[in-house]
Amino acid sequence: MSYTLTIGCGCLVYVASHPRTKIVHTRIIERRGGDCRVRAHDIGVRPQLWELLPDPDLLDVDDHVRAFEGVDTPAECR
Repeated sequence: MSYTLTIGCGCLVYVASHPRTKIVHTRIIERRGGDCRVRAHDIGVRPQLWELLPDPDLLDVDDHVRAFEGVDTPAECR
């Protein structure tokens, strides 16, 4: 399974995951964003995992709550 996503700086990242386990095994910058100021973001470079995560300052708290609605909390976490 593969898809592309745009990260915060505007770069387009190709992401591939195992179809059964859904574990990501590949992430490569396909296109540099026009306003990207990150020097390490060259085409073909593997971005750091945390660069794919959304900026928490830009998210509404309700977005976090909605993402986990209907998800059971494991017993060891209660």
